[in-house]
Amino acid sequence: MGRKISEITMFKKILSILVLVISAIAQTGSFIVNIGGKIININILPTSTVTYSISNGAADANGNVVLNISTSTSRRPAAGEQVDILYTPADVTSISASNGPTATAAVKNTQCAAPPNTTGVYRCIVSGGNTSIGNGVVLSVALVVNKATQISLMSPVSSTPQGSALISSIAAGGGTIVVAVAVQSVSCTTPAYDSGLPANTYNLESGEGLNCIVALNQAAPAGGFAITPVLTGMGATVSSVSVPAGQTSSTFTITGN
Repeated sequence: MGRKISEITMFKKILSILVLVISAIAQTGSFIVNIGGKIININILPTSTVTYSISNGAADANGNVVLNISTSTSRRPAAGEQVDILYTPADVTSISASNGPTATAAVKNTQCAAPPNTTGVYRCIVSGGNTSIGNGVVLSVALVVNKATQISLMSPVSSTPQGSALISSIAAGGGTIVVAVAVQSVSCTTPAYDSGLPANTYNLESGEGLNCIVALNQAAPAGGFAITPVLTGMGATVSSVSVPAGQTSSTFTITGN
C-alpha cells in the first residue's frame, strides 16, 4: 500500500513538472510531446486570419467599372466567405457581382443581395461544398457610377471546410473609383428646313456653318480638355474643340468647304 502511495506521489510530481515545462515552452510559441521516447514538436500559432481587400478602379466614359475583391489567408484556407460592400446610392446607378477566379477554381457559387432594411449595402456570400478557396480574386464587382466615388468593405465572415470560424479582417485602402474625363455627347443645331434627318446627321453646303456643342461627363481639369477632331473626307473644316477648366461643355463650328 505504501509503495502505491509512493508511486502515485512520484507520478504527480512528474506530471507537475511536465505541466510546468510545457507551460513554459508554450509561452514561447512551441512545445514538445514525448510519446514513449518519440518526440513530436508542436508550434503554437494564432488563429488563422482571412484578409479581405478591394482594388481601385477607373470608370469609362459611361461609368462602367469593375472592382476586384481578393482574400488571402495567413494559414488555414476558408471554404465559405461573406462580405458587405458599402457604396453611396446617389453615386452608383447599378451594382452586381460574380465569381472571381479563385471562387470559380474552388467550384463556389456567389449570391449577392441587399440585406433587408438597408441602403447602400450589397452583401455577397461565396459558398458551396467543402473545397478550400485559394488566395486571390474571389469576387468581381461590376458597377455603373455617375461620378467619382468610394467603395468599402464591412463585416467579413470566413469559415473552414470543417465549419470552424476564422478571424476575418479588411485591409486598409482600395475601393477608390475615379472617372476619366471623356466626351459624353455631341449635338448640333439643325436648321428648321432640315428637320426630319436621322439622328446625328446634318446637311451642310459650302461656306455654311453648323453650330455644335460638346459635353463632357464631368468638369474639365486644370488647363482645360482639348479634343482632336478626326475627319473622314475633305468636305468640311472643324474649329478647335476645347472645354475650359471647370466647365462641362463648349461650342465649336463645322464649316462646309
